[in-house]
Amino acid sequence: MIVNLTGASCKRRDQLRQIEHDKIVTLLDSGDIISGKGKNQETSLARPGDTRWGSHYLTLLRLSSMWASVIGILGNIQDDATTSDNRGMARGLIDRMNDYEFVFALHLMKYLLGITNDLSLVLQQRDQNIVQAMSLIDTMKSQLQDFREEGWQIILDEVNNFCELNMIPVIDMEDSIAIRGNARRSRRGQTITNFHHYRVEIFCEVVDLIIQEMNNRFSEVSTELLSCIACLDPKSSFSQFNVQKLLRLADLYPEDFSSNDYLYLESQLRNYIYNLALVLPVATASVERVFSAITIVKTDLRNKMGDEWMNDCLVVYIEKDIFATIENEQILQRFQRMKTRRMQLPPLRYSSATTTNTSSVNQ
Repeated sequence: MIVNLTGASCKRRDQLRQIEHDKIVTLLDSGDIISGKGKNQETSLARPGDTRWGSHYLTLLRLSSMWASVIGILGNIQDDATTSDNRGMARGLIDRMNDYEFVFALHLMKYLLGITNDLSLVLQQRDQNIVQAMSLIDTMKSQLQDFREEGWQIILDEVNNFCELNMIPVIDMEDSIAIRGNARRSRRGQTITNFHHYRVEIFCEVVDLIIQEMNNRFSEVSTELLSCIACLDPKSSFSQFNVQKLLRLADLYPEDFSSNDYLYLESQLRNYIYNLALVLPVATASVERVFSAITIVKTDLRNKMGDEWMNDCLVVYIEKDIFATIENEQILQRFQRMKTRRMQLPPLRYSSATTTNTSSVNQ
């Protein structure tokens, strides 16, 4: 909402850049920051994308670094907006940004997305390095667990320093507050400390949720599967080829390999398991390209299509290079054979020949 309101027009974006520019000039004159190649570049708030995970991380980084400038542009909108809705929205966003909980959530998510960002970038590459991704997954899980155990004080100190710098009231963690989200317990007057609310209900709960999601997405079985598939990487003349890991790959698919097949499997590895691994989905940038294609295939004027029809349209759109090699006549004939129709479609070759003959007669 902050990005949408401050970037709703070119005028507001220019004002935001100008405010940020003036702030940087002031800091340079006072000696608080130094100039240099690649430093203090002109920037603006980044709009997060629907399918690009790293874009949210960039948005949080920009928001925290341009905090005073964003507050300034929201103040201008509050004073100069032509509609009461925009003035009220700007006033509400300023109040929200000056709230300690908002700042805490901002820094927490910025830190967590920073841990997962390297893995996100690797998984979005068209040509993936599975071995590198596997090592990043293990590193990321370890970092998340370490952050849960030791990161509370780091985040708390960072948030408090940020609040003091931007004149945001810092709360006392020992103060009591009413229990939120439970009307019955709130009516009874039950309270908890700010420490419990921020440490347990926000910090630990969010970190545990991300750790659980990572374990679900990259379980021990799935990571072992990817590690086995990595042995079929054709780079450097299959330098990663490992017979034992490929035999383990067969163990992970007992329904596809009988006991007799397994006996002869070692001599068939170069063909049989290679074909199997090629059809295994390894989820990633191709999935994101599908989501991007949805906005093109399923438009506002065609928003009631069923899942099956939309899936067929997406396959044709995404695999356009393959479908471009198919003759139109083959498509027409297949369409005609699907069911009995009132009208028979003439073959394209026949139609073109008829047109040629007609033109010759007319001449």
